Amino acid sequence: MPWLSSGSPSPQGSPRMSSPPQTSAEPSITYVPPLIDGACGSLPQAYQSPISLLRSDARRFVRRMPAVARAGWTNYNARRKTTSWRDMGETALQMIVSGIEIYTLVSIVPLWLCLPGALFCAWLALCMVLVMGICRMLNADDEVIRHSASAANRPEAFSMGPELEEERWIFIGGMGTSSRTLAKSTLPKVSKIFNRPITAVQMYTWGLPFDVLAMMVQRSFGLSNSASQTLYNQLRVALLDTRLHRVVVLAHNQGAVTTSQILSRLYADVPSEKLARLEIYTFGSLASEFVIPVGEPKPAKEQNGQHDFVPERREPHIEHFAHASDPWAQLGVIRSVKEDLEGRYCGGVFVINNYNGKSTSSKKALVPAMQLDDYLTCLFPTPAKQQLPFQQPPSPISAPGSPLSPPPPPTPGVTGMPGFTSMTGPRSILDSIMVIDREVAEKREFTAMANHPLLTRGGKDKKKRLSWTGLGAMAGGRNGIMDGVRGLEMARKGCKDCDGHRGREVSWLVRYVNISQYMMDAKDVMGMRSESPAMTRMK
Repeated sequence: MPWLSSGSPSPQGSPRMSSPPQTSAEPSITYVPPLIDGACGSLPQAYQSPISLLRSDARRFVRRMPAVARAGWTNYNARRKTTSWRDMGETALQMIVSGIEIYTLVSIVPLWLCLPGALFCAWLALCMVLVMGICRMLNADDEVIRHSASAANRPEAFSMGPELEEERWIFIGGMGTSSRTLAKSTLPKVSKIFNRPITAVQMYTWGLPFDVLAMMVQRSFGLSNSASQTLYNQLRVALLDTRLHRVVVLAHNQGAVTTSQILSRLYADVPSEKLARLEIYTFGSLASEFVIPVGEPKPAKEQNGQHDFVPERREPHIEHFAHASDPWAQLGVIRSVKEDLEGRYCGGVFVINNYNGKSTSSKKALVPAMQLDDYLTCLFPTPAKQQLPFQQPPSPISAPGSPLSPPPPPTPGVTGMPGFTSMTGPRSILDSIMVIDREVAEKREFTAMANHPLLTRGGKDKKKRLSWTGLGAMAGGRNGIMDGVRGLEMARKGCKDCDGHRGREVSWLVRYVNISQYMMDAKDVMGMRSESPAMTRMK
């Protein structure tokens, strides 16, 4: 099935038998399979008025702003002791510019009514000059930042061979990320984790209040900015380059909104066989939709009198990672998938319910995960050199497709970086057994089926959508409904196939993690003199 990662074989035995016991009453990770929508009944935002979208977005964001402020303050207090002076100075600049913007937004209407026109214009110009002057210190001139030293200077990069030359990795950040943080902190960490050169597209920050306003306008009206055009050019050139076999996009926060819009543009400009090389991974996505062509695939050929109804889909691979405590993800991917059932949000969704698989009563679990570093630490924790409880070397990691050597009990099986780090230090959330949200998956398919008659009538009378009973009664007489039924069965089969698996067995992103660096660090601690095993070539 397309939901299961081809780079990590499933264990021979039940994964529940080899997993460490869960200490939390709720599941560590919940998985919502990708939308099938065989009836093509999901509604992109193009069916709705931009003004109504902006109005509903504004109401939701106003209600969530206190939670966002509390989450930001909690994150700041949790990291205050480990924050450098430069980071503290950058935070101070962000707070100053946010204060000026809030003062401007609150005072603009009363002062416009009270002050003379010339004096009001002078006051407004002074506020804008202050905002732009401070933001000038946060944003660099170059919108594209490249980081390649991590993949070029480490010896394990040599084992990748031509793999690095056949891939292009692009990262686009979220709100409030300065150029210095992106170049000095974010890119080196991402490049080290995935052992690849990274090209970053800078999302200019203008202070949190203005960033939020710009993001709402971008979500509702589909307007592009300078980062959108830069990302589009980077992706189009990479996808049309015949030397590249894989193009990977990592998007955080507001960057997912831009990525979603660019994906729709690429479908109108790039052949589908080239788009099949594209992989998109979002973290805390604020996008309200992720639109790709949907529909249950029709039989392409007939063999021995039987049709093949499951041909290979030529489409990008999309995965979304969202912390349940992330207020931005709650306004974006989580709400879109679980509440806006009529929308078209394509790709599998991994909802992280607690931090690192630990009890939600722990101190770290009380800190909302908002930053990209929170996601990377949770998904790909760095093994702590001082916390190696085992006395013997771990079982070797076999190549993809070959059976794993049975590990000595009670150590859990190792099939990738998260399994290895579960033995050497912090445990990845992807080592947890997933809970499949079948209810949400079925509701999305049923809603799309119910919307099919509405769309065939032109979509003018939304209140007359078929009920579930009427939908079942008409299922045998409408081709669109039957396509939806086949899509529903595919979604149910996908839920069944993913049930009982760990997150690392479903996510494709795990295949690219720098396993050799983690193993080399562990061997240094254990005093082993043998060379670290070479990283297996990704298929």
